[in-house]
Amino acid sequence: LLFLNMILPIIVLMTLATLVATPFVVRRAMTGLAQVAAQAERIDIDQRGVQLPLDKVPIEITPLVKAINAALDRLDKGYERHRRFLADAAHELRVPIAVVQARLSQLPQGELKSQLLTDVARLGNVAEHLLDLQRLDRNVGALQRLDLALLVREAAADLAPLVVGAGYGFEVDAPEMPVWIHGDSLALGRVIANLVHNAIVHGGGRGTICVRLDARGLLEVSDQGAGIPVGDREAIFEPFHRLRAAGSGSGLGLHLVKEIVQHHGGSVSVGEAAGGGASFRV
Repeated sequence: LLFLNMILPIIVLMTLATLVATPFVVRRAMTGLAQVAAQAERIDIDQRGVQLPLDKVPIEITPLVKAINAALDRLDKGYERHRRFLADAAHELRVPIAVVQARLSQLPQGELKSQLLTDVARLGNVAEHLLDLQRLDRNVGALQRLDLALLVREAAADLAPLVVGAGYGFEVDAPEMPVWIHGDSLALGRVIANLVHNAIVHGGGRGTICVRLDARGLLEVSDQGAGIPVGDREAIFEPFHRLRAAGSGSGLGLHLVKEIVQHHGGSVSVGEAAGGGASFRV
């Protein structure tokens, strides 16, 4: 009777409580884990100081999350050391490169001198692009209100002698009314210059290079060359990727374009121009 009247009801009550409470506790714990997992999936290489929250995970999982946070912190410090090394190396290269260029210019004219000057100029271009990348990384958030249409017209005016001198026609179409954005004028000027320089190098020395901007802020730079093969249209934005292994470029210009555009919250892609050739759209 004691078992039936007292012990059995307690067992039944405990069983019911367990059946009700266990799913709730497990669901709550799994919800916290799912939120932490979702945040971990959003971690990107360009983010610094990211840490996973500890207050939303079960206490049994806390040591694992702490270990992941410690690993993220070590990665941040390693990236910062790597960034400083690249910046210092690029900066230190500028002086010897300038000295070598000055000494080469004193040599008698000839094919070897031209080749050496081209190689040194390429090395200098790599150093400048590395410095541009580091300057961009330091100036995160330094965006100001500016008229993109005016910037495009001014940049195009500066680039016109280079384009015409390389044997191309040059067409510029930008609205007379302001196209207001928040941006870094020096960095965006670099974007336009790099895209136009890329068109000069890969345009085949013929046709017209076009720079167009519409009222929505869509910038297009196109040429009438051979175009970019479909299989290379993503890879060309990776550092040191070249369409031709023996090309004269640094392999960093389009990568720098992508980094600057993403820094401004935009995107860049390449397709086929209306008259053939490549069309870069920012």
